[in-house]
Amino acid sequence: WSSDVCSSDLSIGIAILGESVKDLDELMYQADLALYRAKESGRGRYRFFDDDLNVDAKRIGTIRRDLANAVTGGNFYLEYQPKLDLRTGLLNGVEALARWRHASLGEVPPAEFIPLAEASGQILMMSDWIFDEACQMARRLKILLGQPDRKSTRLNSSHSSVSRMPS
Repeated sequence: WSSDVCSSDLSIGIAILGESVKDLDELMYQADLALYRAKESGRGRYRFFDDDLNVDAKRIGTIRRDLANAVTGGNFYLEYQPKLDLRTGLLNGVEALARWRHASLGEVPPAEFIPLAEASGQILMMSDWIFDEACQMARRLKILLGQPDRKSTRLNSSHSSVSRMPS
């Protein structure tokens, strides 16, 4: 035995048995939700279950479930952010930003759906769609504005692979 101090980075999720809890499985589920939130806050934290955690979990579950059909169902769209040359004030490009209009949740922020798409591997299908849509828009703008045939592409570096690239 030593007199050294022992520390732990233990995270704890706490759920309290009450009238709203139907069975042990639900109590464990609530404790798991609280534990997940405690871990999100950093090591060595604890969190009590509250109803907000349940609402968050249901929202994430809905997003995760509906993400697979969002691209093929036409729920994603692109917004274009102009890129200006600060010296000349001229437009020198646009950045395509993915947006999701969910049927029941409304606008889902990219900070919510992108991590779930990355974790599930659906980010590759999304990237293909974004790339195709942005290229179609670039072609339409080129025809409309008579701009020279210049393109540059930047893909998010968090993608471990890209399913296809044009030659």
